[in-house]
Formats: sequence, C-alpha cells, structure tokens
Amino acid sequence: MRQLYVLAPVRFNSAAPTCDCVAHRFGNAADHPERVRRYPSDMTDAEWAVARPLLPVPGWLRGRGGRPEAYCHRAMLDAIRYLVDNGIKWRSMPGDFPPWDRVYAFFRRWRDHGLVKEFHDRLRGQVREKLGRDTEPTAGVIDSQSVKADAVVGSESRGFDGGKLVNGRKRHVVVDTLGLLLAVMVTAADTGDRTAAQVLLRQVTDAHHRLALIWADGGYTGSLVEHCLAAFALVLAIVKRSDDMRGFVVLPKRWIVERFFAHLMRSRRLVRDFERRTTSAEAMVYWSMILLMTAAWPGPMLREGEPARRWLGKPAAGHQPRRLRPQCLHLGRRHVQAEQGGHLLAGQGALTKAVPVREESQDALVVHRQRRPGQSLAPHRHLRLRLRRPCR
Repeated sequence: MRQLYVLAPVRFNSAAPTCDCVAHRFGNAADHPERVRRYPSDMTDAEWAVARPLLPVPGWLRGRGGRPEAYCHRAMLDAIRYLVDNGIKWRSMPGDFPPWDRVYAFFRRWRDHGLVKEFHDRLRGQVREKLGRDTEPTAGVIDSQSVKADAVVGSESRGFDGGKLVNGRKRHVVVDTLGLLLAVMVTAADTGDRTAAQVLLRQVTDAHHRLALIWADGGYTGSLVEHCLAAFALVLAIVKRSDDMRGFVVLPKRWIVERFFAHLMRSRRLVRDFERRTTSAEAMVYWSMILLMTAAWPGPMLREGEPARRWLGKPAAGHQPRRLRPQCLHLGRRHVQAEQGGHLLAGQGALTKAVPVREESQDALVVHRQRRPGQSLAPHRHLRLRLRRPCR
C-alpha cells in the first residue's frame, strides 16, 4: 500500500521574535509571551529606538560565559522604570512584567558592574550632541540634597542633617550646564558638603578631563577652593546670595542643579530613600535621569532642525528675552520668573519655556499660551499675575 506524506507547518515552542533586543535575537526571551505595554512609564517605539543601540552588550554574548538571558531587555527596562516612577516595592511588581526576582537580579547586575552608569553616560552624550554641545562638558554645578530615610536604612549609612533637620541620607551631585547628571554620591545626612565634595570632584575630574569650572553655593567655601585648584586644576566659583534678598530668588547657575533636584522628586522612588545600600540609591538616581532623557529625546521639540530645549528649561525657538534683573512671582506651587522685554518664563520642571505676554498695566501681566501648533495665542484665564512692583 502506497503511503502519502503531506507537508504540514511545524509548531515550535518559541514564537517568531517581534522585539529586536539582544535577549530575543540571541537569547531565550522568545520562550516567553510578548508583553503588552500599558503604563505611562513604558518606553514607546521611538524611545526604544534611541535606547537600544546604547545598551551594554551582556557578557554571555561576548564569550565570557554564563547562561543566555531568558527575558526581554525592553521588558526589564520597563519594569525598572515602572518601579522608579511609581515608587513600588520590588515584590509588588505587576504580573505582566517578568518575575520580580529576575528584575531585581537584572538591576543588581547592572548596579554592581557599573552598567547603569555606562548606559546613562552614553545617553547623556547623545543628548548633548543633539543639543549642539560637545560630548564632554567643560563646566558644571555641584550641590547636595538631604532626604529622609526609610526604616530599612541602617544606622551605618544614615545621619542627622542639623541644617535641614532631616534624619536620613544626603545626595551629592554634579550636573552640567544643561542640568544633566555627571556624577552622584550618596552618604549619611551628617556628612559635610566640603568633605564629600573632595571625593566627588575627584571622581568627576577623572571621568571628564575637560571639566575646568564648577559653580557652588556658600556651603563649599573655605579651603575647598584652594584644594580644587591645586589637586584637580579646577576652578570652584561660589555663587552667594546677597543679604538684601527676601523670599525665593533665582540665582545664576544654581537654579540648574535645583531644577535637577526637582526632576528627581518627580520619581516617587526618590522622594524618600528606601534603599538598604548607598550604591542602590545612586543607581536609582541614574535610572531616574535615564527615564527623563529617554522620554524627552523623541519628543516634538527634537525634530530635525528644531532646538530641543523645552524640557531643559531653555526659551523656545524664536523667543530671546533680555537678561535683566529677574523678578519672581509665587503662584501656588509654581514659580514664575518675569523679565522685561515682553516675555515671561513660566512653568515648572521640564515644561519651563518662554511665552509672550501682553502688558495690561504697570502692575499686571496676562500670560498667553499657544494651544496647538499653528493656532493663534490665547490668554490663559487662570494665570493673571499681579506684581508687587512693575517690571523695569
């Protein structure tokens, strides 16, 4: 009896890879189902296209041994971004992400081997080039921030800041003139700024050889200025607040690092220090800045031929307000800085930009905003500002 053979499609355990990450192409990530992206912290396709070429190559792919990864790199990044953005516990990871222990192992591996800093530095260089700057900065700003620590933080890495009356930890950071992070060091809150600055500035100057100028506040005065000039060939310029200033006043260059701290406070994981180790706390700061830079990179202000400066707090294209004596207005939680010349710097955080204003009288300004591209400017009914004295 003659036998007939019919060609039938063969079903494999692994589906055809739809993601182009390394774990899908060369690992075993295709064995797990594709995740549906549903959270605001998830990377879009445009954000993933920017981040994927900058990811460090895993050791198992470079012939260093180890088992190929079994979960998608994009899903791992989305899980860590979700944790940093929403401030959840590791064990409270949503079920559509990979298991929490695998996500934490990914976070721990990147933290211990310095891969998160490497990825952050690559992304920062791309952002600086996109904004027309050199990859290596020549100037920066240093400052510190004291935050309360959770009960899991041990006594060996926590202290009491007598100036801020905070029992917890202190974040010492150095940012460039765009507000992008150069280095971060987390210590106990009772650590002095000048003591931590010596160690932090040494790390920064070793990594960035073109750095020649650092702005700082009055807490870094004293012998630190001579030490930086002699040991690091670094000029430490102190920006002091005059005695006749009252209330909130925007100081030159110091507002850059203050805006950086405001960006960190938008990540709920960083509102309070929940990390047992200081290295984990530093890694969380890097992840927060990665989330900010990847979210701002493919935005509408980054189209070809347009300056991407909205999220960095720079004036929008076409507006050039004169740099005169600023006058700050308090509008609830939003600080508005008025300047002479028919412009107003309004907004908060990443949405700070210059918008035209119409002067009603000597002591009143009405803010105008553009609702959609191409439409005329319409006055904002809720933002009528009354000045204590007219802008001169």
